[in-house]
Amino acid sequence: IPRLVDTTRGCVKAKKKGLGEDCIGGELLALCPELCARILHPLVYKVVTSHHVPLQWKGGQIMEVYKGKGTHALTSSYRDVTLADALGKVFGKLLRSKMLPVASGLISSTQLGSGLHGGSTSVTHLFARAFVDIAECQDVTLALLFIDIKSAFASVVRRLAMPCDASDEAWVSRLRK
Repeated sequence: IPRLVDTTRGCVKAKKKGLGEDCIGGELLALCPELCARILHPLVYKVVTSHHVPLQWKGGQIMEVYKGKGTHALTSSYRDVTLADALGKVFGKLLRSKMLPVASGLISSTQLGSGLHGGSTSVTHLFARAFVDIAECQDVTLALLFIDIKSAFASVVRRLAMPCDASDEAWVSRLRK
């Protein structure tokens, strides 16, 4: 569970870029990080212990931004940026900094994404495409299985936070203490 000092550090390091739907920018968080952290930290604690992230902290709005060169009519002259709530970004970084050391020791060397093992999910796509190409060249049959582990990951996180032998009722009881 992130400490108040972790939340304060997150506010200090908040990116000073565009505003999300909450209209709270990284500038505000970085301007008075101690005050913002004292206000934000109870919410961070509640989110971590309840496993319910506010909808506003998930995702963002994708906008196209002109790169400053090239023809305005070409899509290649633009890049996509995601405008997300600064509070959600701070929370995401806090959670990632706490979980990454533990998760790194538990995952396979072939698991990619989230910066693990130097690869993003696009690298996974390249690997899959390469397997298909190799199978075609060697004239062999290939099957690829894609598994969505989002809910499985949530249960792994739960197991890391509390003892494995605890029932759901015991978990709730411990969280209330």
